[in-house]
Amino acid sequence: MTKEKKLALHFLAVTALVIFIVLGVASTSTPNVKNDFSYPQSGISNNANIAVKDFKTVGIIFVNSTEVLDSTGSHTGSKITHEMFMREAVKLGADDVINIKIDVNQKVDRETKNTTTKTVTTYTYTGTGLAIKYADAISGISSNGTSNINGATTPILDSNLLKNIKK
Repeated sequence: MTKEKKLALHFLAVTALVIFIVLGVASTSTPNVKNDFSYPQSGISNNANIAVKDFKTVGIIFVNSTEVLDSTGSHTGSKITHEMFMREAVKLGADDVINIKIDVNQKVDRETKNTTTKTVTTYTYTGTGLAIKYADAISGISSNGTSNINGATTPILDSNLLKNIKK
């Protein structure tokens, strides 16, 4: 046998061995994998025109919620809602909640039993907000700081009207 043929056979044998090792590793079952990390939740802002009002702070509010989803379609719990913040605000005698921030902790568990793999994702939401009590309205602006396209500020609710509404 020539030297070139021997070299070709060795190359073929090593290549076959590497392929079998890669396929063997790929076909083995994976152990239970757990991921657990947190990140800040982002959202959209209120783009409606709102009355600018004086307010005093009442206190900081904390809200927690848990949501569990799995690969079989099961879903329990919920994300944090504005209603949850408002229920806590009412307990303090507040009218509204501002500066809401929500952090999310996401934990993923993968469990393999026999040939079935089940993935369970647990979201733990922690929200904070500032409870406030409104005074009289001053003027109206939109959430981007203006009440119309020109950037001019226009009164939406005047204080006399507000006093009549309160009566």
